[in-house]
Amino acid sequence: MPRSWYSTHGSFWRWTLNKKTEFPDLNGEIHVLPDGVRPLWRPSAYVLVERNREVLMVRPHWSKVFDLAGGGIDPGETLEEGALREFLEETGRRVKLRSPVPFYLHEGNLFYRDENGSSDPVDYYWHILAYFFHGSLESEEVDEDILARHETAEVRWVPVDDIWDWENPTTDVRIRPFYREPLERGVARNLDRRGGWDDD
Repeated sequence: MPRSWYSTHGSFWRWTLNKKTEFPDLNGEIHVLPDGVRPLWRPSAYVLVERNREVLMVRPHWSKVFDLAGGGIDPGETLEEGALREFLEETGRRVKLRSPVPFYLHEGNLFYRDENGSSDPVDYYWHILAYFFHGSLESEEVDEDILARHETAEVRWVPVDDIWDWENPTTDVRIRPFYREPLERGVARNLDRRGGWDDD
């Protein structure tokens, strides 16, 4: 069994792993790079939308925990284009970025297993550059057709208090450890900059 790095070292971002061989997955379990396998570069972008002391989050159909909407940048896309596309695909909602400058950037290793409903899953070892942006919804309209074609099982406005309740959750909301630091940085920065929560 892969060992948990989160349980022994705390935050995902205090990087003490062997950067060449150890790849945590989104839940914090460590996977060792097999001999002869070279990691692939993977830029990705995520959008944090907040209002009324709640953050919009998504739960994929294959998971019991919630993520920020976002994912890998396709070839030929800019960071902004990729962020907007991923957000639309995963939430069914259109978003605009508050700034073209990300509020947080993470560089590190990531392991991902793509099961895709198959009995023969594919393992990926990525060296990622993950960019996190603040965003605002353009409208409340939900494109159900787009949402149905992608991996999201649930879209939910998660109260900030539930997000902070990492160690002893009192609700059914579970946040994937990968997003802990960006959420803490993103929400705190919004509070510091505006003196309160933005309700738009």
